[in-house]
Amino acid sequence: MVSTIHMTSASKPAPGAGARGAPSPQRGSRAPVMTAATMSALVSIVLVAAVLRPALTSFGPVVERIDAELGIGSTALGVLGSLPIVCFAVVSAGAQVPARRFGIDRVVLVALVVLAVGLAVRFLPGQAPLWIGTALVGIGIAVGNVLLPSAVKLWFPSRVSLASGVYTSVLVAFAALGSGLSVPIAEAAGGNWRLALGASLPLVLVGVVWWAVRIARSSAAAAAAATAATAQGHPVTNPAPTSTPPREARLWKSPTAWFVTAFMGLQSFHFYVTVTWLPSIERVAGVSDAASGWHLSLSQVVGMLVGILCTALMGRRQDQRVVGMLTAVPVIAGCIGLWLAPGAVPALWAALLGAGQGSSLLVAMALIALRTATPAWTTRLSSMAQSIGYGLAAVGPFLAGALNDLTGSWLPVIALIGGAAALQGISGYGAGRDVTIGASPATAKPRVGAGDTPGTLERGGAATAGGAADDAFATGDAGGAARDGRTSRRTEKGQP
Repeated sequence: MVSTIHMTSASKPAPGAGARGAPSPQRGSRAPVMTAATMSALVSIVLVAAVLRPALTSFGPVVERIDAELGIGSTALGVLGSLPIVCFAVVSAGAQVPARRFGIDRVVLVALVVLAVGLAVRFLPGQAPLWIGTALVGIGIAVGNVLLPSAVKLWFPSRVSLASGVYTSVLVAFAALGSGLSVPIAEAAGGNWRLALGASLPLVLVGVVWWAVRIARSSAAAAAAATAATAQGHPVTNPAPTSTPPREARLWKSPTAWFVTAFMGLQSFHFYVTVTWLPSIERVAGVSDAASGWHLSLSQVVGMLVGILCTALMGRRQDQRVVGMLTAVPVIAGCIGLWLAPGAVPALWAALLGAGQGSSLLVAMALIALRTATPAWTTRLSSMAQSIGYGLAAVGPFLAGALNDLTGSWLPVIALIGGAAALQGISGYGAGRDVTIGASPATAKPRVGAGDTPGTLERGGAATAGGAADDAFATGDAGGAARDGRTSRRTEKGQP
């Protein structure tokens, strides 16, 4: 089966067909666990997740080599480390616009191409290509950051926590490879740190080819479906809007949206401070460059494993307050260890930091989808949380570098990481409450269960198929694409 997620408004399934063009299962029946379409969707998400972090985590272990060659100092290196995060903040705010206009598939493909170009540019000699390439890398990754939660909500609506766990685990695993292999690659290349920064380029190119083929195949399948429907006397027309599009003012007035945004920003803040400066902190404690790089890699691996555990703990629970608060505990414990005995067991301190940061990332990404009613609302919350959150996070590496230059000590930086983690735990309590942004409490009824057709919602006693509208959103059909009706047990207080 070929996924038709990229179908256009002229290729909707014939009347009586499900949202994906297949007959809708009876209420209470369970869809197949894995089909060709869902496998294609999963592989697509995993390929994007695999390239969202190596270009960033490979920077910290070779930062001293960059300084030795270019002589730009800790503050400038902090700005360079913050540059992708600044791009996250700026680009995330507008990523939803091309996604609605052109569709998730096409926008993700363009983002992968931009990422590939950025990685290639960083191979060129001189400072300017390093800065320009890093900015392009940040732009490409920013789009992927925003749209992956929306893709999960769209393609796996009844398995948000599980799908989020899969792609964040892959993301963290490849982040670990990026940091762990950075120094060995540079040393194997005769000290060429540029090769270490661009080592993920081949994988990005694989992603470009996969998504290009996926778009071509799904477009061809959609055209064939439209032709067949017309031949059978069922001409395909645009679906009537089922509700008004999500309203920005309603989102920005939501306390839950702000808690999710704070959680996203604070976890990103201390993560990027850690991946940029932990090798330098350990170096002062007598740890070698190669060992500090592997410690950073270890932290990512531990984060991945703890993230999988968090997926099991979250399961299909509606309330994630406890999990949201607990993610901060390992980070604070790791900071205490670095403060009191940085050279005693540095691998343990790195593992504790990774445990908290890996689980924090998974929870942050899952909350964006769990706290919203539809993929359209997910994209809007993802844009808000990541634009503001990464704006906060962008200050981190620069502020940490400036603190070290000012004080000559890494202790203030360690305190900065721990303080951000503590605030994150507080925001996690608010973000984890069982409320849904974008639900319609006056007309919506609870979903029957996991066996319902994805995208189906009972409103006022009548079931309506929301999957077709979600497809329209995914392919840029803005006329009626965004629905605000999918329910949870509670809705945001004061929502209309």
